[in-house]
Amino acid sequence: MGEKSLFEMDEKQMSQDIVQKLPMNKKATALHSLLKGVSIIFYGIGIMSLSFLVVRLYQEGFPRLEGPEGETWTGVLRILLPYIIMGALSGGIIGLGSLMTRLANRVRDKWFGLGDLARDMVNAVSSGQDESALSIADMILNRPAKDEYGHYLHGYSWFIKGMYFENRDSYGKAINSYEKAINCYDSALAINPNFVDALNEKTSVTRR
Repeated sequence: MGEKSLFEMDEKQMSQDIVQKLPMNKKATALHSLLKGVSIIFYGIGIMSLSFLVVRLYQEGFPRLEGPEGETWTGVLRILLPYIIMGALSGGIIGLGSLMTRLANRVRDKWFGLGDLARDMVNAVSSGQDESALSIADMILNRPAKDEYGHYLHGYSWFIKGMYFENRDSYGKAINSYEKAINCYDSALAINPNFVDALNEKTSVTRR
């Protein structure tokens, strides 16, 4: 069967009201955004620097290598050394961008609240980033569910995983995920029998 995005498969997106009722860590979210912003700046500077370096090498370095200076190893080294140094610096700047990205991911993994992760998962589903949504679902499932909203979020995360596996014809994994989703929704309903979103999601999963 042709693959669909999770957004196309999910008949009812998680309510933003549910997301707002889950615990969030605003300081961690702010730090994550800052680190991601800094990483983008470093990546941009590093890539622009490398691009400029390649142009300079093509316009100035290669002609010098083909001239009298390029006839000796000393001359070749004298020509290329500045480009090597600048290339290393540019690579270092890109490496700093990569480090900032890893730090941002660590902040998300360690300190984001369930509400922060829920928001990011909903955004990933809505924008068609299925692999990212699956990764966030796994992070959510590694956090304890402390109330009906936590159990509901666990259920929705298993629902996401089930749709992901169903979309790739892994029906055994899909069925297992859907069963776990139903169990989580049942746990939410045991705490709050009037939890309409949990009941609706359970019905949606049961129909699959």
